[in-house]
Amino acid sequence: MQVFLLSDYDALITVNGNDIELISGCITNVPYSKIYKIYPIGNKHLLPYCIDIDEEVGYEIEDNKLIYLDKVYIKEETEIYNKKFGFTSVEVVCSSFTTIKITDQNNTYKGIISYPLSEVKIQKIGKCVLVLAKYNQKKYCFLYGDNKELYSDIIEDYAIDNDNLTLIKNYTDMAKQGLLIKYNLNTLSNDSELIYFENPKIFHDNRLVPFAFLEAIKVNNTTLARKYLGRSLNQRLDDEHLIAFFEPFDQVIQNTFIKSSNFSAATLNNKERKLNVYFFDIENDKIVNIDKN
Repeated sequence: MQVFLLSDYDALITVNGNDIELISGCITNVPYSKIYKIYPIGNKHLLPYCIDIDEEVGYEIEDNKLIYLDKVYIKEETEIYNKKFGFTSVEVVCSSFTTIKITDQNNTYKGIISYPLSEVKIQKIGKCVLVLAKYNQKKYCFLYGDNKELYSDIIEDYAIDNDNLTLIKNYTDMAKQGLLIKYNLNTLSNDSELIYFENPKIFHDNRLVPFAFLEAIKVNNTTLARKYLGRSLNQRLDDEHLIAFFEPFDQVIQNTFIKSSNFSAATLNNKERKLNVYFFDIENDKIVNIDKN
């Protein structure tokens, strides 16, 4: 088995008595070992830890395993935030992860957020409880209403106007795509639309076309995705079948797992722990055929 590590941060790993440098965002092929010792570099909130290859970690494809080292910040102290609105009480406990507990006369909700949040602000607007916080220089929004979680994610920015909440999600991809989400906190209605932070750039380098195409597919932006397809594929595939060809995924990464003469890129589904590789025939900057591993 070949083992690859993809890290969100710079680190040193010790394997079989040797030290190997991991560079943030790069996939590194490392020797097979039962135990990998990870030493994060340059951040006091990231602690050394070990990975056991026999545990259910990583993504497998053919005889390859990719282990994704997500950035998990360790808080030195636990912070507790409390707020009461009439019969509704809200408690947010921030440590290595964050728990949110909301209790009213008839219901108790408890949710877990993977991130250690800080600078927490709790508000009740309309029929909703709104928790705004920071995570590692980013903003985080949690929205609760109608006895359930309505939204919970990292955001680029937000705005509140009376009973209306506007959220901006940044996909941080090549095309500078984002999502504008609007909630009415009284009626609980919402709508969203795809936006661009800059005019979308169309890439003509065949090595980049698979990545730009898959990033458009990831957010169901078929208008942008079709700009990378040749005439035949554009005519044969309607939007529904174009999206359905690709399994749901969270990330687009480099394919270092399956060798091919075609242009390729891989996708990760973090929830289902699936890794897929797609192969592209490209002519004159356009995709004329797509195959899957």
